[in-house]
Amino acid sequence: MKKRNPDNKILLIGIIVTVLIIVLLFSKKINNPAKPTSTEQIESTIQTDQQAVSEQEQPIEEGLYLEVISPVDVSSVSNSSITVSGKTEANVEIFINENELKADLQGNFSAALTLEEGENIIVVTASDDEGNYAEKTVTVTYEPAS
Repeated sequence: MKKRNPDNKILLIGIIVTVLIIVLLFSKKINNPAKPTSTEQIESTIQTDQQAVSEQEQPIEEGLYLEVISPVDVSSVSNSSITVSGKTEANVEIFINENELKADLQGNFSAALTLEEGENIIVVTASDDEGNYAEKTVTVTYEPAS
């Protein structure tokens, strides 16, 4: 019977560990491409990042004019019944939460709304037949009089 040399096992384990380390290092280089090194590359990267940030900060353009005149955003009232009114373009469809109405020829609209006690979020949406729309959100807190 042939006797095995324990040094062979250690050598085999060493080779396997070395191969694993090489594979891991190689895959890390592929997953992490080299960072720009020249000044021009760094400036280009900074400029691209600044453009992306400034684009995120800009408000989303709305296709229609929409102004909520009443109630004022972040306001408190002591009456559960309020009137939501505003201005948009003529004959535009308006949704105040689930209430549907139409703006008049001057673009004015208003609707009565019953509030629940506490914070109420009112979403006003305007849309026309051409697919343009605008949306405003107003928060009103109803605190009943004591």
